[in-house]
Amino acid sequence: MFLGLSDPRKKGLIIRDPVETAQEMVRELGPQTDLIILLSHLSYPKDVELAQKISGIHIIVGGHSGVHLSDPLIFKDRIILQTSSKGMYAARLDLTLLNNKASFYNIRTKRSLESNLNKLQFQLASVQAPEAEKAQWQKAKESIEKALQQLEGKNYFTNTISPLGQQVEDHPDIKKMIDTYNSKFPETGKSVSQK
Repeated sequence: MFLGLSDPRKKGLIIRDPVETAQEMVRELGPQTDLIILLSHLSYPKDVELAQKISGIHIIVGGHSGVHLSDPLIFKDRIILQTSSKGMYAARLDLTLLNNKASFYNIRTKRSLESNLNKLQFQLASVQAPEAEKAQWQKAKESIEKALQQLEGKNYFTNTISPLGQQVEDHPDIKKMIDTYNSKFPETGKSVSQK
């Protein structure tokens, strides 16, 4: 966040509409790439809006809202990633590419479906259940099997979020980077670290 018109961090910057800018970048980069990752600091609602308005973006890594998405949602085949604010967490996204299509599913979805399928198979094997209930379980089982078949051969991702502890906060290299940044761009009313 800038501290006003005179904020030295604004020197040389041209601030444009993010939707228009993203659309232009996707038009320019799309033919040259297989995957477009947008880095955003607009807020989670604005990231969702971008995902809905602009085709061609595959992953949005966003911030600002402090929304913690350990299990990111997918909007129109676009993954939207967010973690809590103030550097409290580090996140890692692993993509597994099984084909050249830039659409993904969350591996947690598959694991959940497989777990539910196992439970249903166990219930169906039960001799105690009434036939009407078994018929419902059979329909649910078939529905899950169909959903699992639709995931076969598709790209998937895992998202791992880890809390950052005191050891990172006190790391001398990180502290040096923070102090260097603060010395270049001191916030109004705060003193610059002298270390």
